[in-house]
Amino acid sequence: LSEEKTNRAVVGWLKLWDHYVFGKKASGKVSEQLASDGRPTERLLLLSGPPGLGKTTLAHIAAQQCGYRTIEINASDDRSAAALQSRVMDAMQMQSMR
Repeated sequence: LSEEKTNRAVVGWLKLWDHYVFGKKASGKVSEQLASDGRPTERLLLLSGPPGLGKTTLAHIAAQQCGYRTIEINASDDRSAAALQSRVMDAMQMQSMR
């Protein structure tokens, strides 16, 4: 996939959200990286690089490992704020059919 250090950093960042998203108790080391509202102080993760590097694959695998469901939104398909907001709202209201 990609460099092990990168993989671990992505999964580690996603796991910081466990307290806020899943209501899991945050450990001491994790608590230091959370803001007063329970969210990580670093709220954005940017994966960048040339095509074929594995950014999308890393995002999908890391999300799955951390208990998230992925939904892709292609910027070339949804160029307006209203279209993006609609897609995000639809995704938030989806229920898993397991």
